[in-house]
Amino acid sequence: MQIEVITNGSLLSEKIINKLVDIQMDKIFISLDGPDEEEYCNIRQGVNFSGVLDNIRILNKIKERRGVRFPELGIEFVATKDNYHKMPQMASLASELGARQLIITNVLPYNVEMKDQILQADNHLSIRIL
Repeated sequence: MQIEVITNGSLLSEKIINKLVDIQMDKIFISLDGPDEEEYCNIRQGVNFSGVLDNIRILNKIKERRGVRFPELGIEFVATKDNYHKMPQMASLASELGARQLIITNVLPYNVEMKDQILQADNHLSIRIL
């Protein structure tokens, strides 16, 4: 069995990250819906982009300090008609952050206005970064 979690990463702290390492979590996926503050905040309203990046860096430092590889980091990017052109920058950011996998998913509209942002129904793409 594998233990995985998907989070927006905003509430990760040293204490929580150490607990994830202690329980030997296999993977943690962080939702990053843009490679920059502007794009990210269009979808993740109310979440601090630079704070999430800082939390990812803390995760990496704790894993390095403790000499562990897990939980492996994955990034999930929700692609919309407005942000799909930033996929190459997203792949670069994921690699820079030490992600082992980048998952690109289609937006699931949470209101009527968002339905026009759907790229293509029922598709997702997973890229493994080695």
